[in-house]
Amino acid sequence: MRTAFNLVDTIHQRNPWRHEIDYYGICVVVHSLLHGRYLEVVQEGGRWEPKTTLKRYWQTHLWSALIDTLLNVPKATHRVDLAALRRPFEDHLEETSHRTPTLKDLLREQETLFSSL
Repeated sequence: MRTAFNLVDTIHQRNPWRHEIDYYGICVVVHSLLHGRYLEVVQEGGRWEPKTTLKRYWQTHLWSALIDTLLNVPKATHRVDLAALRRPFEDHLEETSHRTPTLKDLLREQETLFSSL
């Protein structure tokens, strides 16, 4: 088991690489926003995965699919369809939008609050 995702090895071994650094960067940003700390990964069964697990109420099916896809691109020449990764998130937001106040409602509430000060 390796304990770190290391593109530097790939670069120094002169293996082809193109978009992996960008995909890894997306994973780092997502992980930092969710967990509040830098992404650390391990290799389990030939697949890279984050050391930190997702909380069960974080719609794990969405985040796991995104992170797994971006960390485990099969070939350097393979491009990930980012629009296809985004669609499930959009679908989820549309399905659950009735449960959350709209942005206009929140802004109206905030305006009312500040005008009463």
